Amino acid sequence: MSQPSYDVLQQIDQDIHIHAFIHAELPNPYRIKGEELRDLLSGIQSLNLPNLHIHIRHPKDPLDVIAEEAQKHFGIKAQRVNSQELIGGQELDIFLGIALHCGAKKQIIPFLDTGMSAEFHIIRAIHTLNKEQLPRLGIVANSFPLLAHHDYRTDRMRPESPIVREWRKQYQVSEVFLNDRFDFDTDVLVVPMPSSLNEDEIKVLLSYLQQGGYALLLEDPAPMWSHIELAASFTRKQFYSARGLPFPGNIKPKGNISSLYQALGIHIPLERIIWSDDNPSFRLRQMWPPSIVWTRRSEQAINSHLCTTGINSVLMPFPGSILAMPGATTEITPLLNTARTAAWGMHQLSDYIRHTEGRGFTQHKPEHHSAAPDPYAILAAHIEGTIIGGEKPCNVVVIADCDFIHDQFYELHTKARPEFHDDDLSTIRRLQNFQFVNNCLDVLNNDVSLLPIRTRQLRYRSLQFIENIQRQKERYKQQVFELTRDNTLAEQEKAKAFQEQLLKDIQKRDDLNDTGKKQLFQSQLEAGKASFEETMIAIKRQEAEQFSQAKIRYRRAIDNVLLQVRQYAIGIPGITLGLLALFVWLMRRYQERSIVPGQRLRDESNE
Repeated sequence: MSQPSYDVLQQIDQDIHIHAFIHAELPNPYRIKGEELRDLLSGIQSLNLPNLHIHIRHPKDPLDVIAEEAQKHFGIKAQRVNSQELIGGQELDIFLGIALHCGAKKQIIPFLDTGMSAEFHIIRAIHTLNKEQLPRLGIVANSFPLLAHHDYRTDRMRPESPIVREWRKQYQVSEVFLNDRFDFDTDVLVVPMPSSLNEDEIKVLLSYLQQGGYALLLEDPAPMWSHIELAASFTRKQFYSARGLPFPGNIKPKGNISSLYQALGIHIPLERIIWSDDNPSFRLRQMWPPSIVWTRRSEQAINSHLCTTGINSVLMPFPGSILAMPGATTEITPLLNTARTAAWGMHQLSDYIRHTEGRGFTQHKPEHHSAAPDPYAILAAHIEGTIIGGEKPCNVVVIADCDFIHDQFYELHTKARPEFHDDDLSTIRRLQNFQFVNNCLDVLNNDVSLLPIRTRQLRYRSLQFIENIQRQKERYKQQVFELTRDNTLAEQEKAKAFQEQLLKDIQKRDDLNDTGKKQLFQSQLEAGKASFEETMIAIKRQEAEQFSQAKIRYRRAIDNVLLQVRQYAIGIPGITLGLLALFVWLMRRYQERSIVPGQRLRDESNE
């Protein structure tokens, strides 16, 4: 248990009861998570805190008495999971839940999945229960699907986003309407897509910030993974047209959100999408467009700040950028930016998505990637100080993306398997998008107790030799890929030069008319094209052969390491037993000789 967790526990001044329901026989991979939970609770119990009472129970199946108590009193039910045993996979119903209560207040963790940190979730629940009153978190009501809403595509009600369910464990969450009845009675205000507000709502939000309000603003020029019709630069008419709905005459148009951003001292180009060449995965680099931007601390893309405590990797799909305006009255601190070690640039939204009245939205792929001259682009920023026309200092975090808290990121976060290190899926599962946005809310709420704990995870020791071989393999694959790319570009340049030179040579000939020149050019061009395609096939074949050889070579290296491990596993105990037997024989020999009578020794010597 970390020191910050210990500090939170020392502040408890109310009676808190913890009821942990851990299945008697947990399957893999939940057995390790159960041990983590038991170890943590044992460590807390060893502190002998008078106000903390821990009860650990082990239900055997969903029908025994303990399971009935968990369901009846705390609503904790068995979770169906896929076990991974030597005899094969099977579905089992298991308990791995925690219930905490302090008087009438409750915090329920229905199931502790593999990616969830037992330490953080329990310490957060204790920290929340120990408060007299939870801070108030208001979410502005608009078309962005954070709260429960009607999905026009399926004609059904969709539940609220998982991130909102997480917020409810720590805040009093309520829906806020920016109108005349909004009385600014929130501690922190979350505003998804401020560009979707009308002019009156923008004025109310601006007034809230001018009076010293605290807010988290999530702007997005291209919410590709949510609803693209919500894009910041699209009009209300395009929004309704994309959903196949008639445009209501009483709907107010979008307001001028630039006035709000100018008051904060920033500018967000609503039609520009950022791309970056940084990508930690070789395979994902071939599959994902560069506009899915990675921000990693190792690439100097995550700056040191309270909001980024413990944050090492965040993924932002099709984000925008934040520009600091000269002469701003506020202090603007970048939190996330593009990698300083890789090229980056920007595209217009129209390079990806176009909207026409008859065809709706059509997707495109940008043809060119022109790198920007600046060292990086700001993707998230913390703004403090008195804004233009303000009365009190405000506290605002602006993030130029909404899709980075998409539901799928939460699924990856909770299902993470920390014992896997080198596969591409684990690279995605180690993202900390949700931890980052929750850090921002804690900082805005002036509660930093949980920041050092939020990103703590149980880590597993790995075979270092095998990991080094895997890294060498990935580096070799990258070198082969870059060589193939360079060879391909060189051949393309040769083909282009051949075509230009062929055209010049044929144009100089006086023995052919225009039709003859055209026919000769086409015939020789076809011959050159066939040669070019053969060269491309040869390059691809060479790349495939190098990949295949690398796979075999590194597989043999790993097999050699495993063979050595087996030899050590067999040889070391054998050698140890042999040495032990030799030692026993020598001791017995020494003892026998030491107690033999002297006469027998003399007889033996005479013989």
